[in-house]
Amino acid sequence: MAIAAANPHADANINRIYAPLPPYNDPAAGDAIIRTSDGTELHVRKSHLAIVGLDPNGIVTDMRPTHGSPKPAVVVQETAAIWEKVLRICLMHEEQPYTLDDIAALLEVGRKYDIAGMPSRLRYALVQPAFLEKEPVRVFLVACAYGLHDMAEIAARRTLEIATLRHNPFDALHAASAADYHRLLAYREECGRAASAVTQPRVGEEVLPEWISGKPAHWKPLSMTCVGGCAVKSKTLLVVEGEGKPTTIYVRIRESWITYLETLGAMLAEQPQASLASSPELIEPVISSAVECAHCAKTIYPYCVAFSRAMEVEIGKAVAKVSDTF
Repeated sequence: MAIAAANPHADANINRIYAPLPPYNDPAAGDAIIRTSDGTELHVRKSHLAIVGLDPNGIVTDMRPTHGSPKPAVVVQETAAIWEKVLRICLMHEEQPYTLDDIAALLEVGRKYDIAGMPSRLRYALVQPAFLEKEPVRVFLVACAYGLHDMAEIAARRTLEIATLRHNPFDALHAASAADYHRLLAYREECGRAASAVTQPRVGEEVLPEWISGKPAHWKPLSMTCVGGCAVKSKTLLVVEGEGKPTTIYVRIRESWITYLETLGAMLAEQPQASLASSPELIEPVISSAVECAHCAKTIYPYCVAFSRAMEVEIGKAVAKVSDTF
């Protein structure tokens, strides 16, 4: 007798028919219903309702439906997609992939229904690298809106990497207050002033900032040791070396480095990001200024690397001193 070939489509249909229903979608489960705004009925135990803030006074929990009566139902204004996530968080303690919209919606549900522990369960999901890279301002606003102040500080620091803040908080998060957004702007401005100050001499007649002129390891990469062609493209720096009986020496500082500091200072005032110190647009003119001198051309690149790294460290120190308490 011939054996009929297996029908993969029939197997798929059988698997679909007998597959277990997703959590909370089985009408045979639970003794209460959460009815969502899109008409979905989520079947839960009545004891679960208090956990998710839907029965704070125990009214539904105490209900005893008579024979043939429907389960008691609680109507909510949010969608099933949100409430299924709420139930998974609060009852199953599952870690799930969230969008930033999900997190904002879940935090709002947690606040609306006073669900214990919702912010603490979502705090680290809010500052995952993908969100901080793409939408640090919105992460900051969400964190402020729901009292996650330490997460707001993390996001605020990441906003410094944005060239300009062009964001209307009320388009993305109505719960955000204008005060939160203005505090972020004020923080950025203060960081800009602190970072820019790293590039500026203490007084107008000085050639270099004090942290550079006061340490040979910092000013030597900027100095010119040649005696030939590029000597005219320099400014004189008065340096005091030694202790007890200090020695005063005069050092020629390449003029392109002065331009570098002035340009970097203006850039940092707008975007207080330490990595700008190593920007090719700033470094290339310095390197180009030395190519005509056979001596300086050999040393200018390693000098640029050493000094720009030192500059990044100093900028980072200055910005770190700015209060980021939100």
